[in-house]
Amino acid sequence: MSRILTIFLFSILILQSPAEKAVHLGVWSQFSAVSGKPNTYLAEIPASKSVERLLLPSSSPNIIKVVIDKKISRFEHDQKLNRIAIELDRSKKHLIEVETAENSKQLSDGRIIFSSLDAKIKGETAKLEKDPGNYRIGFWSNEEDSLFWNYNASRWGMYDLELTYSLAAKESKIKIQIGSKSIVSNINHTDSWYHYDTVKLGKIYLPKSGKYQVSINAIDKQGGAVMNFKSLVLVPTSEGKEIIQSGSNILLHSMDSKVNGVTLRYEPASKKRCLGYWSNPSDWASWDFTVNQPGKYKVTVRQGCGKGHGGSTASTILGDQKLSFEVEDTGGFQNWKNLTLGTLQIEEAGLKKLEVRPINKKGVAVMDIQEIILTKE
Repeated sequence: MSRILTIFLFSILILQSPAEKAVHLGVWSQFSAVSGKPNTYLAEIPASKSVERLLLPSSSPNIIKVVIDKKISRFEHDQKLNRIAIELDRSKKHLIEVETAENSKQLSDGRIIFSSLDAKIKGETAKLEKDPGNYRIGFWSNEEDSLFWNYNASRWGMYDLELTYSLAAKESKIKIQIGSKSIVSNINHTDSWYHYDTVKLGKIYLPKSGKYQVSINAIDKQGGAVMNFKSLVLVPTSEGKEIIQSGSNILLHSMDSKVNGVTLRYEPASKKRCLGYWSNPSDWASWDFTVNQPGKYKVTVRQGCGKGHGGSTASTILGDQKLSFEVEDTGGFQNWKNLTLGTLQIEEAGLKKLEVRPINKKGVAVMDIQEIILTKE
């Protein structure tokens, strides 16, 4: 059962200056913890004619990202009430997801959070500021100042970089450095120091597991400060290409998968080119793909498993359809064998997601997977 974070539902009437109308504020009555996505909470907000803003209570954890109806959205630190607020079109109901973080850490789904709360600061101007639901590094007026963290990576792989920040006017240029890899990016203003945006800066590849120093440096600022920094999050992402059905069959190669976990990874060596290091049975993989020909598809998994390590079980999942199977011992993790699991029905064209999730692990690792083939019948 999902954990429920209960927050009292109320409305507040704030009387502003005579030239402004009164603004009604409301808050969420309940957040449900999202299964399989730690530090993430979900709420459905009904339509309302009277409430235009949602206000988090002062007991809220540090908010680093807001997603409304599956789209990343801006949120605000309300100065008067000293709380996080979100503007909404209340003519319809909304599904709102918030991600939270206190200290820097790696989560079980593979996301790596670098938080303002424990960032190490080099320089004299940048300082940590703390308000309910809103930790940030502010007063960053000197371009020579920088932030850094030391991190021990559990896996290699490709990541999307997501920055949550605010910037009152104009723009700044920053550099994210992770080991020998770096990304330079311009960040746009968010209209106010109290309006926070989450933006994707690009992709970065960590070539090995082990120790890294992660740093954020200012290259240029056009306003009075570089930014207010809340968080930098590394999100595991595909190392391959977008999958769009072009013929009758659909090939889901391991390179095109997204890893959700802390040890599972894509192995790029020419003799492997597979998902491997599946030693944590809580890790799982997914493929996003576009279907152009709805219908019934036979599912074939090309798997390998070391001698004496077979017998683990796993499921392929598409929506509410599930095909479970037992991993076969093939005498080596890269000795490939095709397993036909059964059929899945795809009713409509469009974007789909197929998942492979372990049920249990019998040996040193669940298995290696090179590809999954969906064959139209």
